[in-house]
Amino acid sequence: MHSSYRTISALVLAAGSAGGVLGQGSAFSSIELPIEPVPGEIIASGLRAWTWTDPGIAGSPLTHRLVLERDVEISLAGYDLMADTAVLWISPRPDLGDNAVQVFAHLTGVDTPSADASVSLAAETLSVQGVILLTTPIDLAADAIEPGPLDSPATLVADVALSNFMGTVVSNPLQQPTAIEQLAQDREGTPLRSPGPGFDFSGSLPRAQAGSPIMTARGIVSMGAGRVIRTLSGQEQSVILEDGVNITYREPGTDRVLELSSQRAVVFFAGQADASISNVRASDIDGVYLEGDVVATDGRYNLRGPRVFYDVRNDKALVLDAVFSTFDTRVGFPLYVRARSVRQLSETEFVADRASISNTAFARPNLTIGARTVTIRQDTTIADDGSERTSTIADADHITLNTFALPVGYLPTFEGDPEDIPLRDVQFVFGSKSGEEIRTTWDLYSLLGLQKPDGLNAELQADALLDRGPGLGLNADWRGSDYKGSLLTYWVFNDTGEDSLTTGADFDRDGENRGIVRAEHIAKVGQDWAVFAEVAHVSDENFVDAFFEDLAETGREFTNRIHARKLTENSSLTLEAKGQFDDFTPNEYILQSDGYNVQKLPEVTYTRLADDLLESVAPGHLLYTSEYRVGNMSLAFTDKTPAEYGLTSNAKAQAALGINANTKISDALRAQGFSEGNVLRADTRHELAGDLSAGPIKVLPWAVGRGTIYDDDFETFAGDDDNSERIWGAVGLTLATTIQRVENELYSRALDVNRIRHIVRPSVTAFYSDTNVDQDELPVYDESVESLADGTVVRFGLDQTWQTKRGGPGRWYSVDWITLDSELVFASDDAISGDGIGRYYESRPENSRLSNFGTVTATMQATDSLALVGSTIYDFEQSGQSQTAAGFILEHSPTFSSNLSYRYLDLQDSTLLNAGTDYTLTEKYTLGFDVTYDTDIGDLQSIRSEVLRDFQNAVFGVNFTYNKISDDTSVGVIFQPLGRGTAAQFGSTSRSASARSSGDFGG
Repeated sequence: MHSSYRTISALVLAAGSAGGVLGQGSAFSSIELPIEPVPGEIIASGLRAWTWTDPGIAGSPLTHRLVLERDVEISLAGYDLMADTAVLWISPRPDLGDNAVQVFAHLTGVDTPSADASVSLAAETLSVQGVILLTTPIDLAADAIEPGPLDSPATLVADVALSNFMGTVVSNPLQQPTAIEQLAQDREGTPLRSPGPGFDFSGSLPRAQAGSPIMTARGIVSMGAGRVIRTLSGQEQSVILEDGVNITYREPGTDRVLELSSQRAVVFFAGQADASISNVRASDIDGVYLEGDVVATDGRYNLRGPRVFYDVRNDKALVLDAVFSTFDTRVGFPLYVRARSVRQLSETEFVADRASISNTAFARPNLTIGARTVTIRQDTTIADDGSERTSTIADADHITLNTFALPVGYLPTFEGDPEDIPLRDVQFVFGSKSGEEIRTTWDLYSLLGLQKPDGLNAELQADALLDRGPGLGLNADWRGSDYKGSLLTYWVFNDTGEDSLTTGADFDRDGENRGIVRAEHIAKVGQDWAVFAEVAHVSDENFVDAFFEDLAETGREFTNRIHARKLTENSSLTLEAKGQFDDFTPNEYILQSDGYNVQKLPEVTYTRLADDLLESVAPGHLLYTSEYRVGNMSLAFTDKTPAEYGLTSNAKAQAALGINANTKISDALRAQGFSEGNVLRADTRHELAGDLSAGPIKVLPWAVGRGTIYDDDFETFAGDDDNSERIWGAVGLTLATTIQRVENELYSRALDVNRIRHIVRPSVTAFYSDTNVDQDELPVYDESVESLADGTVVRFGLDQTWQTKRGGPGRWYSVDWITLDSELVFASDDAISGDGIGRYYESRPENSRLSNFGTVTATMQATDSLALVGSTIYDFEQSGQSQTAAGFILEHSPTFSSNLSYRYLDLQDSTLLNAGTDYTLTEKYTLGFDVTYDTDIGDLQSIRSEVLRDFQNAVFGVNFTYNKISDDTSVGVIFQPLGRGTAAQFGSTSRSASARSSGDFGG
């Protein structure tokens, strides 16, 4: 905490008196920075600060000076920087308002530790300039603020930086507009026709795009060659250039430069123009003919051919037997056009006859697109945020797709970005159970020839499942400034194939139409409201497991829901309606836990967090949190048997679901007393949290009370009729502190350790809770409402962190080198939950899954390339591990990484080892490999491998998968047009040989 503070307003800057002599920065106020002003604050802090005022020059405003040293933090209109030293010049800008100032800051040892890694900054020196409309007075804080001026190494270096900066501002003034009489020397353009009075089509027409001339009349042409011959024939003058010709065209006022090179050239001059070869106006030239290895380039487009004629007067160009190339900077995508002739119509538009298009410079590429005629132009569009986007547009007729010069496809016409060809990938899959499949993915908008709206992506999946039937799907997502959403649908028609399920069971299909529809959308409405909606429908209980295995295992619940929430500073209001369309659930984790879905038609919840009850007396010492909810609840049972899900034996069904294979899940639930009828529920929760901390010891007492009313007494479920009103309460105490020690002398190059900070956070929590209705006497609609622990619980926690510095001088950053978190939880017999793995939730202890258990979680960032992690839960009741997981990820090099993981789960008596690698062998080849080994059966559970070959214009790959549980082996061949010049990564293909991608769903 700094001991000295000072604020300075813009008016004070403008009216202050000079406190020093003329210095290097006195002229700063005499210039006006040509920078767009932005509103914001100027906040500066450091250990020491000096401040003074420099007088301006000849009536210029004063300049306020700030110098800060050690632990400097600067905030300029929301941009936060940390530095070793900072030197600032601040002067008012009365032309922009009373609160406007311009700033020049020179900083050393700059860092932005709080910034996101993708936008972080580290530099030895940094100069920052800006014009700021101050929203608050300038805020300066330091341990010591002294008057200046100050002469120090930092100020001397800053003076030089300011002097250099001012030199660039003064030497590069704003360009004056070209005089009208000079503009008149240009050739006249084609007049624009008006649609006539009374009509205004401006709202429906696209933004006008006018092609710029190849050479404007104001341009300057310079020529150079080993040999120059001047000729005169009547009124026509010309210059013959030989032996290494170079012609350069520059356009004043712009950065555009056109360079022409060849072996020979003839330049034809207009009328009585001076036939000079240096600094000739383009308006004095009629045309230029070049031959012999002609190359024309302006930095964006490249044109090669044996003969080229530039008709400067008529603004045309013709190239015979040409090779034209350009480069899409958005995606790093080259485009090559070979043609019998190429005509240049403007700076950004070319027309090619008898053309072939590829993205490789080889004379005989292995994949090309042929066209009778193709027009290439550069198109600029305006995005929603106002920024300009430039793309290359091709307009082609009679198109053929050629592989090694052999036509394999035809399209009558195409207009759009060549990078956006409709075909995204093709896969050929050969499975021992799924049979032969041809899978294709297409960009829907490119396929239909429509302009794709910003923020909307749509891919069509069209498959030929030769042993099943045709497959058709759509995977789409959309995004805007205040909304986003996605859609997944996929259908198999007249399915006569075989489902191979993860349980190992196989089911034959008898010609049904089967599929999935799932969509979600979230939008911000107004200032405080957000609305989330989702819809889901699946044709049958096995479709998701057979086609989208990841959604069945870990995907979000398949349900239909509208959820609206108003969120303010410390309160929220939630409205929710939720129900099911299907009489089953595809989610495997729901089947293995409750066995039913919860419907809410509807539910309203209001929550307030941390209201300060002693804000005026002792702020922060007594906080009150409350929650109120009321709703109409019901249960939706799964009306299927375990056998229908592939658990065909009683042993498997009992192990997975606790019932026999041919018993309906809905019947088993009804036998346990569960009901599908509607139940009205009102619930309220109230929490008081105190803070009686003494010095470094945190003493946090708390108390929670909860009341719940149902319009059902659950007599069938609980065996008595006294369960419609529940009162639950708890009192507890948490003690915690933080201890840390810094070892500055510790250093190890081998371990990449430079200093160590050891942080220890011990804590203990004890609470007692009681209720008039035990949690096992209520059906669970919400875990956070019905599943409340009661009894006595004590938790001991010890969290430790070892931090170190890495990076090097000027780029140091802190790393959590090792973390080790451990806890012990002891509960009375009446508090112990009879099922599941012990869990303790510190934020809401009543929702914990209690037992006598201990947990240990550890991570180690051994180096920037090696990370290790491990965790285990030990159950003292069972005298053994409940679950254990460990693993590491190692990046051997930027092109080679490997991983290994170990997982043990006691409830399923399962121990699995998983190993994988991703290796970019060369710039063209990538290898991926993944294997899972089951130690309990002593055999491999699954294998997956993939090899990708990246061509200049396509990605080709082969993958192999084997699954022992389903006894399924498959081989896939992958083809993706338009490669990116580097090999794709393992798993980056849109759909593997064994499963389809679910897009963004599943979270």
